[in-house]
Amino acid sequence: MSSTRIFERNLARALDEFHLPEDKMIFITGSRQSGKTTFSKQYLINHNISFEYLNWDNYVDRRRIGNLHEEFAIEDKMSPAPQYYILDEIHKYPKWKNILKGLYDKYANKYRFLITGSGRLDLFRKGGDSLQGRYFLYNMFPFSVGEILKNKIGKTIVDLLKIEDHQPQSREIFEVLFQFSGYPEPFLAQNKAHLNRWRRLRIERFINEDIRDTTRIADILGVEQLVRMLDTKIGSPFSANSLREDMNVSYNTIKNWLKHLKALFFFFEIKPYSKNVIKVLKKEPKIYLFEYSSIKDESNRFENIIALHLYKLITLNNDLGISNGELFYIRDKNGKEVDFLIVEDEIPITLIECKMSDLNPSSQLIKFANSLNIKRSYQVVFINNIYKIHKINGREFVIISAEILLSKLI
Repeated sequence: MSSTRIFERNLARALDEFHLPEDKMIFITGSRQSGKTTFSKQYLINHNISFEYLNWDNYVDRRRIGNLHEEFAIEDKMSPAPQYYILDEIHKYPKWKNILKGLYDKYANKYRFLITGSGRLDLFRKGGDSLQGRYFLYNMFPFSVGEILKNKIGKTIVDLLKIEDHQPQSREIFEVLFQFSGYPEPFLAQNKAHLNRWRRLRIERFINEDIRDTTRIADILGVEQLVRMLDTKIGSPFSANSLREDMNVSYNTIKNWLKHLKALFFFFEIKPYSKNVIKVLKKEPKIYLFEYSSIKDESNRFENIIALHLYKLITLNNDLGISNGELFYIRDKNGKEVDFLIVEDEIPITLIECKMSDLNPSSQLIKFANSLNIKRSYQVVFINNIYKIHKINGREFVIISAEILLSKLI
């Protein structure tokens, strides 16, 4: 795959087709270096829209953001043409909601606002001062197989999982993603030494900028130690209490650190599903990384890349109002487990199990498919070019290569 090729982000197609009404603010959130700023600028350029870019991390821009009310009042008398303002990392300012609310309420008929940030811009929904009704939120994820293949936005999860064929280049794309992750810089460079340097600098900036600027955590070295431990915790129910013992800090401290790491998109959680399933006991979530190239165990990295593709699919479809999906794992007290369960409108629709090379349906996949009355389940394997359907007791169990399954998603 050519390292110079530029890929259109599927968020561009989402905004073109689904961002209505157009006077709503656009919130684009996602992990550091996933491409939010580059995308925002290029999207407006491609649509011949004039804009100004202001970054809260820049001192001069910070002062200007604080004075936009006065600036707009002066410009308002001159009746300039409408334009966009990209406000980057503004969530680092404690009163950012008040600034946006005032600007939008007074000037939405004249100016448009695109807000980007590496923190959870939707967290204030739980607070008292809400911007509800003034914005649409979109999540920017790393590249996925379907995004690079320019799969169509707008299909439901059920439609996407109707596997019929796949594009031949999907295996090459999958293998590059598996080695270098889906972050634009290392994905496009496709160089191991570059990946190592990029990954080290990303962690340093995450710790020294994102954690420092948006939290009140004093023990930065402790958070860094935690960050470097998480890639060994993939694939099993995650216990904050065991981490407390490993790091010799209090349980509340670990929970606080994890809360901030999740809010800053270092990892995401998949919770266990228990509804209507007998003898389900485990309550701990599983965690997966947005940047998974550091995971040394290949089976865990394989599970992580599948998890991220499914999480991206469900999150983007939910953002666009196409679906009302949720992603779970399922495990009973006897240790029987299936990696992923997709639920749509509170109804289980399919199970997905990850195996590196097992070409026979796992016993737990069959067990939970029967328990949940699921007609078609998938066992995704690392091996190339596998697609085989097993029919057991009237149910279908599809053994499928990762590149074939992922090539159908977005």
